[in-house]
Amino acid sequence: MTRLTLAWAFDVLGVHRVQLEVLASNSRAINCYLACGFRQEGVRREAELYPGGWKDFIMMALLRSEHVTQAEIVRRGTARGRRPRPRRSG
Repeated sequence: MTRLTLAWAFDVLGVHRVQLEVLASNSRAINCYLACGFRQEGVRREAELYPGGWKDFIMMALLRSEHVTQAEIVRRGTARGRRPRPRRSG
């Protein structure tokens, strides 16, 4: 679903950049975004107060040029009959 949304944003709407914030403790979402090509840009420390205390948020973004590269990798992997390994950024 994330990849479809990104394809719509970049290919149909023509946006240059998609950005998001995710709770630092939400490792499943973070791994999904990394697998879709997002890169971590920063952390908003203790940005919001929840019932359990202050929570950090990770800021992530994906640029059009990175999406094009990621989409090409997926197409090549699909053409060979296998899923490509997601790129990790640090």
